[in-house]
This record gives sequence, C-alpha cells and structure tokens, in this order.
Amino acid sequence: MLKMRKVLIPLVVAAAGVIWAPAVSAQCTASQPFGDFGRSYIDLCRDDKPVDALVTALGSPATTGNANVICESADEIGIQGGSCQTEAGVVGDGRVTISGNYGNQGSLGCPDPNGIAGVGRNVYVIRCNDGAGVVITVGYNVNLGVFDADGAHKVDPASPTFDPLPLHAQPKGVDPSGLATGGQNLVLNNLAPGPPPMANVTLYDPTVFSDCDPDSVGTARATGSCDPAADGGGVLASSGNLYVTTGSCAGTAPARTVCNGGSSAGLPCLNNSDCGTNALCIPRWQPALTDVPQPLIAPATTNVTLPISACVGGSNPQSPCTTSANCGGLCSAGSRLGIACTTTAINGVCQGFCSGTGPKAGLQCTTTALTGVCQGTCSGGPTPGAGCTSTTTCGTGGTCVAVTCSPWPCTLGTCSALNSVAFNNQCVYLGSTFTFQSTESPSIVSTPLAFSGGGPGAPSARALDVRAAVSGGEIMIHFRTAAELQLVGFNVLTETKAKGQFKVNDSLIAPRGVGGGGATYDNVPIGRGKFQGGRTVIIESVLTDGTTLRSDAVRF
Repeated sequence: MLKMRKVLIPLVVAAAGVIWAPAVSAQCTASQPFGDFGRSYIDLCRDDKPVDALVTALGSPATTGNANVICESADEIGIQGGSCQTEAGVVGDGRVTISGNYGNQGSLGCPDPNGIAGVGRNVYVIRCNDGAGVVITVGYNVNLGVFDADGAHKVDPASPTFDPLPLHAQPKGVDPSGLATGGQNLVLNNLAPGPPPMANVTLYDPTVFSDCDPDSVGTARATGSCDPAADGGGVLASSGNLYVTTGSCAGTAPARTVCNGGSSAGLPCLNNSDCGTNALCIPRWQPALTDVPQPLIAPATTNVTLPISACVGGSNPQSPCTTSANCGGLCSAGSRLGIACTTTAINGVCQGFCSGTGPKAGLQCTTTALTGVCQGTCSGGPTPGAGCTSTTTCGTGGTCVAVTCSPWPCTLGTCSALNSVAFNNQCVYLGSTFTFQSTESPSIVSTPLAFSGGGPGAPSARALDVRAAVSGGEIMIHFRTAAELQLVGFNVLTETKAKGQFKVNDSLIAPRGVGGGGATYDNVPIGRGKFQGGRTVIIESVLTDGTTLRSDAVRF
C-alpha cells in the first residue's frame, strides 16, 4: 500500500456530524426545545447511516456541536432532544426528524433565554447520507414555547388546519435560478497543492425553507415565529465571508469565536463578557485569504490560500498560525491554571506563589515584599524561620528576609507545520456563514470543505471487504471504505495472463463518503464482457495527488 504524501489534499465535502468536535456543556437554564412539532418530517433523505445536522442561532453563540439532533427512526435512543417523533419511521426509509433542546446536555449557548418572539432565529443545515440535504430557518414560536422546524414546511393545500407537508431533501447542486441545493453552498472546484496550497471554490446563495415564506405553515397559521419587526422581509443568504481553521480530522467546533481559557475555555462567545474573568473571546475560524475581496457577492469564484501551520498547545491550540506568537499560552500551574497568558511573570496573568517553607508558602502572590502576601521569615535571632513583616519582630540578631514570590509558569504554544510529527491526522477546514437581516451567523453554517494536512495517523481510502459475484451478464461488486481522505474516485481492475492488470470501468466511480468518512458500495455493476476472461476484481482508489491505493484481489 502506498503511503500518503504529507501535503494538503482535499477531502470530499464534510458533514456536520463528521467535522464537529464534541460539545462542551453550557446550555439554557430552562428547557428550550427545537425540532419537528407538527407531525411532519424530512423525506427523500437517505438515512441507513446517521444523518448529520448543523444547528446555530442568529444573534447568539448557541449551537449544538456534534450532538445528535436527527432521528433516523422513532425508537432511536441517545437523541439530544430526549426522544424521537413517530414520524421518523425506521432506519433506511428516507424519513428523518429534528429533535433537540437547548436546555439539554450537548447544547452550547442559549438562543432565546427569555422566550421572546424575534430573538435567536434558528438555522438547521441537514446533510443526508448521499450528499442531499436541506437548509431550514425558523424563529421562536411563543405559542408553543419551541423553535418549530415544521413552521418552515409547505402547507398541505388539502388541510383546513394548514398541516405541514413533508419537506423534501434536495440533491446537492445548483438550481436554474443559481441557488445552491442540498445544503451545500460552498463548492470546491480544484486544489493546487502549492506551496502554498490553494483551493478554488465557488460560493452560492442557499435554497432555504423558512417560516416567513408565504406558503409556509408558520405564515399560514400566523404562529408569530416570523416576527414582523425582527424577521419581516428577511432572507437567509450567504454572507460572502469565507473562514478557515485547522483541527483534528475527527472534528472541530463550528463556532467562529470561542473563549480562550478559564472555566469557559472552548465555549462559543460573541464578546469578552461571555468568557468571564481573565479570558478573551478569540477567533477560532479566521477570515480566509482570498484573491477576490470579501465579502463575496454570490455566486462568486475565488482562490483561497490554505494554512500550512497550526498551534500546538497555548491558548489557541490547533488554530492556524504563521508564528508562535499567534498561539498564546496557558497558565500551567497555580490557582490560575488554564487561564490564557503570554508571559511567565509574577505581575502577569498567572501571577506567582510564595516559595520556601514559611507560613505563607504556596499562597498566590504578585510581589516579593515584606508588606506583600508572602511577607518574610526571620533569619537568625531567637525565632529563625518565623514569619515576619519587619526586622524588629525577629528579635536581637535577627533579620526579616522577604520571601520570594516565584512566578507560576505560562506555557506558550508553538506554531508547527501541519505535516510535522507534532500532529497526528490534522485537517484544514474551509467554510462560510449566512446572514439574515444584516446579522451574520456566529457559527460556520455552510457544510465545510475539509483538507487533510497529512500526518502519520491520516486514515486511508483503500477499499476493504471487496466481493464480486456473477449476475446474468454483469459482475456485481461490493466494497467499503473506512475513510475517503484525498479520494477522487475508484477504478475497477481485473487481470489476465495476456494483458496483465487493466481497467474495466468506463469512468471513475464517484466517492459516496461524507466528510472524509467511509462509505459502502453495494451492487456496483460492470458488464461481464469488460473483463475479457479475467476472473479477479481489484478496486483502485485514485487520490488527488495522482497516486493510487489498490485493494486485495478477489475472485468471482
């Protein structure tokens, strides 16, 4: 098996459940549900594997990280909302529902703490197993006390009570009006490996289903979730702003800004006041370097220069950097452990501790002085080692010596290359935001594109469990992948004594994995005549850098 080159290389489009890192606990103090509450559902959404969702709220740092808010079946357990709707059906039927609660574990932030109409408008980006998806936005329904996703569904014209119709997931693409469909409004056209690596992308405005649409349930029922003052005339559109970050290929947080230390470290924030004392609200996603000035006017195509280094440690770990100064540091001991810092000094953020064995030993301090916290200890005299604040208290022949205030360490981060041994399977992420009524979403809301930075732990796109069987005039082929990093597609090879190994498919088999994850390929048909007498099947994975990975050969 060929080793992957350690250069930045593209993945397939990433999905929320794949890219979003585990959520930190910080939610509404009271229940604030969101989901499908009108007995409807999303259909035409392949759900034989978990369906992914990205959740955010405008004007609020609220999101749900990687919490499971999509029900593939009515009896699903572990759902963030607590339980699933009957309408979710069974796994594999193409029907899913949304079930979440900002008051439950797994939520980050609270979109509408006081339950007021026109506050905390929600956005849900749903991504199905096959790349289809849908974008939904709804406001707070004060009558129900929930964010009701069914409010964005179309009204059933045959229903006297304006019941919702199922909402169809859309295939990924661009419709005749130029709007992106399927929840993917940022499209990768190609990648130049560089240096520096450069991604060429096109940004579109999304197709959106809203409770403010004239034919929506929210409007027909006058639920108030489309607040005339806050939402009237509003259109959810691409902001035109692109952002980059780096993080583990297992996932990174969608929040654009997070607290850089203390008890709120890693939590989403809008400003420093969200982070408490001695912590700052800092960018986790940085504005992308584009050759077309931002904000872009969609549709727009631009080149994006991708990061090649990220912070190891510090107060901004795994974030893009150009120098170690971008990485900051963290207090690594003392009562301010975990607080963001930039220097080791007793008058710095980390402060210091009273050294030695005196009565004040170990106390937090900011100065070495007899009048300070540490005070002093007697040297000589009748009471050596006793605490003191002046020489006179030490008696004849004694001297009061100030106890040293030694600084607690501020451990600084370092800026390291993504393909260095400092990282194990590190990725670069490129995403965009939406706007509504001139308010930009605080989280990345487009399904981001991910790019692998290599590293010794980078997973392989090699085909596994290959099987083949004769079915009439065709050979039916089955295989799976554990990951699809840097994958362009697959070829099917066979082998004969006369020709050796040769390709039998007419065109590349397209990847199906979402977000660099693996996928299953069942009953891929190849005409038996294409094999020219060959009785073996080899799956060849074609990678973006031109190299290939080949499976074990199987016979049929």
